[in-house]
Amino acid sequence: MILEAYHLTAYQLSDGSGWTDSDLFEIDAKAETADTNRLRQMLQTLLAERCKLAVHRGTREMPVYALTVAKNGPKFKKWKEGDPLPPFDSGGHPQAFRDVGTMQHLADTLSDDELGRPVIDKTGLGGFYLFYVGFDTQQDFLLDLQDQLGLKVESQKTSVEVTIIDHVEKPTAN
Repeated sequence: MILEAYHLTAYQLSDGSGWTDSDLFEIDAKAETADTNRLRQMLQTLLAERCKLAVHRGTREMPVYALTVAKNGPKFKKWKEGDPLPPFDSGGHPQAFRDVGTMQHLADTLSDDELGRPVIDKTGLGGFYLFYVGFDTQQDFLLDLQDQLGLKVESQKTSVEVTIIDHVEKPTAN
């Protein structure tokens, strides 16, 4: 709930208590029609009132991956909303990664789902793109990303903006 309320990925939240990762809670609430940002603000208010959640922003040095364009340049196509998605051929690979979006979206998706650490977009590329990588094993994914998309991922350490939980309590029953 905290990740959603503050629109964070797991690496962007610094938490001192173990129960926030394991305890589950259900929210039953009604809201007037609101956009995603307004709903997040309402969830932040709910967490502050019911869980006494207090947070602040800071930075933390951590290992990251820098996403850059490989030596031979990018090997993916621009995509416009409304364009049909082409059929994807796995190329004989048992697993595939498919996505559409900006380079920042790709970096965020790789951070969350594929690589397990923050990915920082250092490509300098703007626009929307169609991404497809066929791969055999998770260990081969980075090599296949470079070979098939022309994108390189390099390990680095850098300061990353994080949200730090100062205080949080388990909510009381209604």
